[in-house]
Amino acid sequence: SQEVDCKWGSWSNWTKCDQECKGGQQRRHREIEQEPSVRGKPCESRAADQVRPCNTDVPCSAAVYCGWTDWSEWSSPTADCGNDQVRRSRMRILLDSDQNAPTESAEIPRGLRQSCRAHEEEIAAVELGDCGPDCIPVDCVFGDWSPWSDCSCSGVRSQ
Repeated sequence: SQEVDCKWGSWSNWTKCDQECKGGQQRRHREIEQEPSVRGKPCESRAADQVRPCNTDVPCSAAVYCGWTDWSEWSSPTADCGNDQVRRSRMRILLDSDQNAPTESAEIPRGLRQSCRAHEEEIAAVELGDCGPDCIPVDCVFGDWSPWSDCSCSGVRSQ
């Protein structure tokens, strides 16, 4: 029989770095593509996985954190009287120690910028006062059905 040595397959892609800053690790793996014959050379077990450092040059700045923008103004009610709702919102953003949003060019890991993004909304009930005789709330009422349409090519009629 022919002597066949072990053969490794291709490496997987590197994993995402496990740390955003101050150094972390990335890993990749490969599988055995060809098992060795009885007299063939075996694959080295250490060659199945590789680890390399990453983000070693990205500092972790304690001066960068997630914060909130100021609340927006309350929205205007949509009703003229009775009960309604108003809303306001704010955004969660990346801030520096001076409460300023760092510029896009600042050396901040992309993942940290993404993790700070969020949106919050508050809803409040408001009473706008009695509707009075000139402003009576009206329940929704359907009108009469329209006549049936002619049949379409697919055999469907609508009303």
